[in-house]
Amino acid sequence: MWGHLKKVYNPSNTAQRFQLKLELGQLVQGSMSIQEFYSSFENLWTEYTDIVYASVPPKELIDIQSVHETSKRDQFLMKLRGEFEAIRSNLMNRDPVSLLDICIGELLREEQRFITQGIMEEKAQNSIPIHVAYSAQGKSKGGLYLQCYPSSLAYY
Repeated sequence: MWGHLKKVYNPSNTAQRFQLKLELGQLVQGSMSIQEFYSSFENLWTEYTDIVYASVPPKELIDIQSVHETSKRDQFLMKLRGEFEAIRSNLMNRDPVSLLDICIGELLREEQRFITQGIMEEKAQNSIPIHVAYSAQGKSKGGLYLQCYPSSLAYY
């Protein structure tokens, strides 16, 4: 009888674990920066693993944590925007595959490169062509002379 009551009234975190798994499954980077996305992902992942690890015997905990670290990295990389496909592929094809912390560092650098590239392209699109004429002055046997060159376009 006590076993039955324990099963019925024992507070388990099944519903909360299910909800966290659902939220992790639905989480995508969307318009978030790498840092914002990582923070959201990390918060959900930490809540989820706290619940899972609470019911794991200490002997088995290290093995499960190792498997979860690999899964965590893979899930994070899968949920990135398409523009990160090249770096994601690069990170996943390394042998051995990098830890998530190393991946985050490289993703932050790639994101900064995208931002810088966008600024440079915007400047190039907003530049105005102007005509510039050049002249040069020199000496010859007959005295000073002035040489003019045709105009060309310069962008400012």
